Amino acid sequence: MLLCGSVLLLLASALAFSPERLSLDSEWENWKATHKKEYNGLGEEEIRRAVWEKNMMLIDAHNREYELGMHSYELGMNHLGDMTTEEVAEKLTGLQTPLFRDSNNTFIPDNSIKRLPKAIDYRKLGYVTPVKNQGSCGSCWAFSSAGALEGQLMKTQGNLLSLSPQNLVDCVTENSGCGGGYMTNAFNYVKNNGGIDSEDSYPYVGQDQQCAYSETGKAAECRGYREIAVGDERALQAAVAKVGPVSVGIDATLYSFQFYKRAVALINPDLDLHWEMWKEEHGKIYMFKAEEFVRRQIWEKNLNLISLHNLEASMGIHTYDLGMNHLGDLTAEEILDTFALTQVPSDFNRGPSPFVGASRVPLPHSVDWRKHGLVTEVKNQGHCGSCWAFSAAGALEGQLMKTKGRLVSLSPQNLVDCSYDYGNKGCHGGFMTRAFQYVIENGGINSDLSYPYTGMEGQCNYDATISVANCSSYRFLPKGDEEALKRALAMVGPISVAIDASQPQFHFYRSAVALINPDLNLHWEMWKEEHGKIYMFKAEEFARRQIWEENLDWISLHNLEASMGMHTYDLGMNHLGDLTAEEILDTFALTQVPSDFNRGPSPFVGASRAPVPHSVDWRKHGLVTEVKNQGHCGSCWAFSAAGALEGQLMKTKGRLVSLSPQNLVDCSYDYGNKGCHGGFMTQAFEYVIETGGIDSDFSYPYTAMEGQCNYDATISVANCSSYRFLPEGDEEALKRALAMVGPISVAIDASQPQFHFYRSGVYHDASCTQKVNHGVLAVGYGTLDGEDYWLVKN
Repeated sequence: MLLCGSVLLLLASALAFSPERLSLDSEWENWKATHKKEYNGLGEEEIRRAVWEKNMMLIDAHNREYELGMHSYELGMNHLGDMTTEEVAEKLTGLQTPLFRDSNNTFIPDNSIKRLPKAIDYRKLGYVTPVKNQGSCGSCWAFSSAGALEGQLMKTQGNLLSLSPQNLVDCVTENSGCGGGYMTNAFNYVKNNGGIDSEDSYPYVGQDQQCAYSETGKAAECRGYREIAVGDERALQAAVAKVGPVSVGIDATLYSFQFYKRAVALINPDLDLHWEMWKEEHGKIYMFKAEEFVRRQIWEKNLNLISLHNLEASMGIHTYDLGMNHLGDLTAEEILDTFALTQVPSDFNRGPSPFVGASRVPLPHSVDWRKHGLVTEVKNQGHCGSCWAFSAAGALEGQLMKTKGRLVSLSPQNLVDCSYDYGNKGCHGGFMTRAFQYVIENGGINSDLSYPYTGMEGQCNYDATISVANCSSYRFLPKGDEEALKRALAMVGPISVAIDASQPQFHFYRSAVALINPDLNLHWEMWKEEHGKIYMFKAEEFARRQIWEENLDWISLHNLEASMGMHTYDLGMNHLGDLTAEEILDTFALTQVPSDFNRGPSPFVGASRAPVPHSVDWRKHGLVTEVKNQGHCGSCWAFSAAGALEGQLMKTKGRLVSLSPQNLVDCSYDYGNKGCHGGFMTQAFEYVIETGGIDSDFSYPYTAMEGQCNYDATISVANCSSYRFLPEGDEEALKRALAMVGPISVAIDASQPQFHFYRSGVYHDASCTQKVNHGVLAVGYGTLDGEDYWLVKN
């Protein structure tokens, strides 16, 4: 029996695959498919898989060291992944260096080397053709030679053309084709031969073949070349600056070269002094130069983010400033992984006894417990995820001052070391309620003076004889109830809260700026009066004024950029000015494509051979009614559908009548629409077809809210017999339909704030997506200053 049991266990072990192994299997199959790898039988594939896995481990180990600052470049898996370093060197590195060099043919820089530019990138100057794949042929020398000649062809003739490495592989008799060679032999061949063919006329095949050079395909010549002395980097720098791309030989036998992916960007030498001052201020010391290089890179990136934000804040786009601090050499991910480790317990329950404040007691307009002595100085948690402990200690400090009249810094270290049994994990995270529970059951907490903070986990050293505070109980606030938080702050004191600290702006927050601009008081009042804006509470008006000013500043900045030619359209303040972009989308952009949407078997087919006019504007032909305001109702789909029907009514009956969007809002629920909560135009058309008509806006006026269906067939003014779809994304079909049919119901992406405040010009936004959310009416098309446009009634 025991033997049988052990056999079963061994069997189970053999059949169990770890998630890591399954993940590798998937990666291996994806890699083979990507690089079109095929093997002769399972035996060869097993060998190649083993090599590939070893290379994966080397790459992963290197990249982990890169993240620690030990390297200045990353590695990545590529088409060489199933080859050993020796195989790569044997098959692909075919450089054969000659034993002797011509010392009389050496490039010697002149004195102008002192005036060379700090950096050169000939890719940006158009001297470099695309990277090519030499395959399993040791022809690197041929690609290097061709590349240098391509650069000279561009420099002297202004023509960038890919030259033929295969021409060199087949025809340079001094070299060994795919068996290797050297660049000077290639240059001598081109010089003596009188030219080299283009890649198009003599394409690369990656194997040796008979020389097939043809003078008719000749694309470049070579009059001569110079060699750079071995190891003379200054001469190489001068040659690159003065001549162009230069053929060089390197040592490519290291695996790190074979799997090189990218290097980090260079650093700005103008910031050297600031970097040194920042390191000294925050006591930053790095073990390796490579580590400092990487940290300097992150610091510069964060500095740029801070500078850009503060520039925008100076223009009123933000209400707060950022500033460089001790976190400057960390990425956002590192900051979160190290510091933001408040962990809400999986079994968290706010309990049966939430905080209940005296709701009828009036609250002060503002509260700042710092001014009343209930808040200790800000402390540094170091590289320990103990934010939860500082938060809990801070709340207890406030209560100690409030009840005992003593402000004492309590010990976060006490909580870090001693509350493991309550579910906390020291420097690896925790939650405030568990800290409170520890203090309650423990009977107290030590002061920070007697139990100082170390920023690391240690043995619990709580001393009850010198406990300075305790906790009898705590209460929860209702989730998301800001009014309850406000009341608790006013009545209780400092409150322990958890927030989302994932944004980089939070990590570098420095100070708030003035909230409203008193110079805009008159304009604010005029705007409110123009758009009939009334607010119930001063706090609501204050918040809306804030949003309005942000939108106004943003609009002004856009229009300034437009005046400098950076945009093709202007923005203007309108009735949406006191709403955020999210509120606008949630309220107005509620066109909802049905989940079972199908364009159907009968798409629109125009007379494709019939010429269409260069421009169309159906407003000029009386097919478009005035623009209307949908109010705070997500009925854009109803206005779009009504507009298309209005155009057809005018075109077929000669009568322009405003049809009733309200009729569609109230009556098309059975067709899948949801009134003010969204809908789709085809569902509105189906309703009109099956109902037999739609009322006018005059007889069934718009209320911007959902109501009971009051359609009256006796006063119906229009109907719909059918509709057709346009092919998805076919702008030519839309153009033809507009010209031949009339105004067309369309759906667009209206998620960009620029769209909400569009005023004039040709609106173009590169961030526009295929995800539609707003129904509008296309009423024409044309061209303005070389820019094609659609005319849209919104």
